[in-house]
Amino acid sequence: MKAAYVYLMIFTALFGASSASSRTWTEAASGRTIEGEFRKLNGDTVEVLRPNGTLLKLPLAKLSEADQKFVAEQGTASSAAAGEVERPKVTHKSGSELKEGDIIDLMGRPVKGEKVDLAAMKGKVVLLDFWATWCGPCIAELPNVKAAYEKYHDKGFEIIGISLDSDEKRLENFIEENDMPWPQLCDGKGWDSKYADQYGIRGIPAVFLVKDNEVIATGVRGSLLEQKLEELLK
Repeated sequence: MKAAYVYLMIFTALFGASSASSRTWTEAASGRTIEGEFRKLNGDTVEVLRPNGTLLKLPLAKLSEADQKFVAEQGTASSAAAGEVERPKVTHKSGSELKEGDIIDLMGRPVKGEKVDLAAMKGKVVLLDFWATWCGPCIAELPNVKAAYEKYHDKGFEIIGISLDSDEKRLENFIEENDMPWPQLCDGKGWDSKYADQYGIRGIPAVFLVKDNEVIATGVRGSLLEQKLEELLK
């Protein structure tokens, strides 16, 4: 029995049924299927996010022709979209804490929606909000963040939430219940999140204001957030 076949059977048995946002992937030789959301092609491996937040890696060559075509189409679409936006010259060193003046290039697939691309938000003032549903201080700050969004969104204020949750379904429910309309990036790895690692996040909430891919303010919580937005978006 082929390794990919065994791999698919194990994950199907362990993780069960699909979510509404998932698609069905088929192992070509056996016809076995598994449910999950396409995240990216990493070399010859397709990364698929299971409904429970587990990241699964499937060999592209072992998948059905339909699946391989789907992955190719996603890559073509991503390349075309990326080509429309000028990429910034990054100065931030991966793993170090974000500081004012750092130039960053943040892209990702949110838990809902097609894509988040900070470079496409040129001219906007963007709040990067590192948080989690299990973080008490983060939840206490949420009313302030929502009020700022409602007041300044039409003036050019955007938010990108970066959640350190490991349960994506819990995150989705929380977002819906608390009416949070901005995109949320989450890879389901908690403190091992690639976003936390890349930007040196050691505690949350951690918030940064960014404009044209440059960090222009850090630690903007409470009344300081509205104060800075009032200055920047007169």
